[in-house]
Amino acid sequence: MAESPGNLAASAATIEQSSRGSRGNRTDSSGFLFDVPFDGRIPWTQHLFLSVQNMLVMAGLFLFPGLFGVTFHLKPTEIAALYGAAFVVVGFGTILQGVLFLNMPMVLGPWSGSLAGLLVTGKLYGLGTAFGSLTIAALIITLLSIPITGASITQRVASGFNAPILSGGIVFITGIGLTQIGVVNWIGTPGRVGFGLGNWIGGGVALLVVAVLFAFTKGVFRALAMIVGIVVGSFVFRAFAPVSFSAVSSGPWLAVPSFFHFGFGVNLTAVILFLILLLPPIISALGFYPVIGEWGGATISSRRMAWGVFGVSLTGIAAGLLGTFSGAVYPENVGLLRSSKVGSRWVTVTAGALFIVVGFVYKVGAVFVSVPSGVIGAAAVAMFAIIMVSGIEILSRVEWVPRNIVVLGLPTVLSVGGVFLAPATYAHYPLLARELITEPLVTGPILLVIFFLIDKLLPQTSKAK
Repeated sequence: MAESPGNLAASAATIEQSSRGSRGNRTDSSGFLFDVPFDGRIPWTQHLFLSVQNMLVMAGLFLFPGLFGVTFHLKPTEIAALYGAAFVVVGFGTILQGVLFLNMPMVLGPWSGSLAGLLVTGKLYGLGTAFGSLTIAALIITLLSIPITGASITQRVASGFNAPILSGGIVFITGIGLTQIGVVNWIGTPGRVGFGLGNWIGGGVALLVVAVLFAFTKGVFRALAMIVGIVVGSFVFRAFAPVSFSAVSSGPWLAVPSFFHFGFGVNLTAVILFLILLLPPIISALGFYPVIGEWGGATISSRRMAWGVFGVSLTGIAAGLLGTFSGAVYPENVGLLRSSKVGSRWVTVTAGALFIVVGFVYKVGAVFVSVPSGVIGAAAVAMFAIIMVSGIEILSRVEWVPRNIVVLGLPTVLSVGGVFLAPATYAHYPLLARELITEPLVTGPILLVIFFLIDKLLPQTSKAK
C-alpha cells in the first residue's frame, strides 16, 4: 500500500523524478530500469509469484466492495457478488492494458472516485440509477476515447485538465468526503453486531496496524498493510462479538456476475457527475504511460497511449453493467514494477486472468463479506486519509497565487462546510438540494471544475502574487 489509488497524476511525476535520480543504480547495461522488457519472459515460478503479488497489493479492491455493501445494508450474497464483479472488471481492464495495442505492464484497480460517485448517487436516486448513469457516462467517455488518426478526443481533453490544482483538488476533496463514511462505519449503529467495544477496539487495532506498517515498513509489508490490518482487527473483534462465516459455508462455489443486478435507470445530474469523476483516471494513465515506457526503453506514441486510455474507459462500461467500480492505474503496482525491475506485460496479463477466475468463485467474495463492518470502516479511515494526503502531495506543485487559492479554497470550504449543518436545517430542502449541500463528494469536484474553467477563461496576466 505504498500509495493510494487516489494519488493520480502526481504519482507519475514523483516516480519519474525518483527514476531519474536513481539511474546510476541501474544494473542493465543498456541504461534502462527494467531487467526484463515488456515482451520478455521469466521462469514460471517467479512469473506466478509476481502476478499474485500484483493482486495482493491492491488494497482498495479488498476494501471498497465491503464498505459499499455495509453503507447500503446489502445482503451478504449481494456483497459477495460485488466482490466478484470487482475482480472481473479489474482483471478485464488489466488484460486490456497488456494486449490492446498499448502492450504495457499496467494493472488497473477500482477507482475511489467512482466509489464516491456511486455512494452519493445511490443514496439520491437508488443503486439501479447510479450504476445505469455510470454506464452511460462511461459509454460517452469510451466513444470519445476511440483512437482516431493517432489520438483520441478524450486524450486531448484530459491533457488540458492535467493541472495539479484540478487533479490534486479532486483527490483531496474526495479523501475528505470519504473519510466521514469510514468513521461512520467504524463507530457502527446501535443494535448491530459489534457496536461498542467490538467496533472500537477491533477497528482501532486494525487502524493502528495499518498505520504502523505503512509508516515503518517498506516493500511488500507496506503494500499488504491494509489486508494485514483487517485480518488482525477481525481476530481482536472476535473477542467481543461473534464473526459469522455462514456466507462462506452455505454459499455455492461458483457464481456468474449478472448485468444490472440492482436494476437500470439514468439521471442527467448523475451522468454529469460521473463524466467529471471518470476524467482523473485518464489523466493518471497519460502520466504513467511515458514514465513506464522510459523504464522499458520505449517511446510511447500518442496512438499507443490512446489505446491505453480506451482500455481504461472500457472498464467504466463493464463496471456499470456488472454493478461495481470503474478502473484506474494503481501506483502501488507501478511501484512493484520499479522494485522488481520486471517489465514483462505477461506477468500483469496473468494477474488479470487470475482476477477474472477469482471473480467467478463465490466463496472468495464471501470470505470478505465475513469481515466485521466496524473493522472495514476503521481500515477505510486509514485508506481515505492517505488519499487525502495524496491530494496534498499533488497540490504541493501548485503556485499558490491568490487566484489559485480561490479556485481551490472556495469549492473545498463550500463543499465540506455543508457536512456540519444540523439535520433540522437541511430537512426543509428538497432531496437533491439537500444532497448537494451536504455531500462534498458531489459539490466539491463540480465546483472545482467550474472555478478552474472560469479561471482559464480570464486573462492570465492578472495572476498577481
